[in-house]
Amino acid sequence: MKTGAEVSRYHFNTRGAENQRGSIFFDGSRNTIIPKTAANAESNVLVDLLLGLPYQATITVGQFGRGYREWAWAGFLQDRWRTSKRLTLDYGLRYEYSAPWTEVNHKLSNFFPGLGLLSGRDSSWPGLYQPDRNNLAPRFGFAYDLQGTGRTVIRGGFGVYYETLLQASTVQQIENNAPFSAAA
Repeated sequence: MKTGAEVSRYHFNTRGAENQRGSIFFDGSRNTIIPKTAANAESNVLVDLLLGLPYQATITVGQFGRGYREWAWAGFLQDRWRTSKRLTLDYGLRYEYSAPWTEVNHKLSNFFPGLGLLSGRDSSWPGLYQPDRNNLAPRFGFAYDLQGTGRTVIRGGFGVYYETLLQASTVQQIENNAPFSAAA
């Protein structure tokens, strides 16, 4: 019987925010110099740009930079049973758990139905999502020696696998939520 365990600590640090330097959009609708026709559409955009007449300007302001952290644990048991000179069976069970991402300064916030806008600093913060705690992963494999000589062996296996995605990209989706930053 073999056993094993794994403990991982993931760090993902960001330094800026989307649209931190701002964006200016021109669509050709602001100037009155060139007639508004389909043929003049691109010229109108250029004239708006040259005259400094944007139809929209946006910028994200606030406290930038986040330190995302996550813990992950795994453990397994496995065994091998040689049923005969020709057949060997391998079987085991693995358990995996990945905790929800956190931020070192609690600079995460999100809207929760029935609770409103909460941040990691609030005592009622439920976390970004409900963690999945039932990741039991059975494994089974076999090796069968066709002639008993070890020259021709058929092997096969089956397993359930749980992959931990880099969810920090998902966490970054709410990085610009109030009260720590806002789009203007």
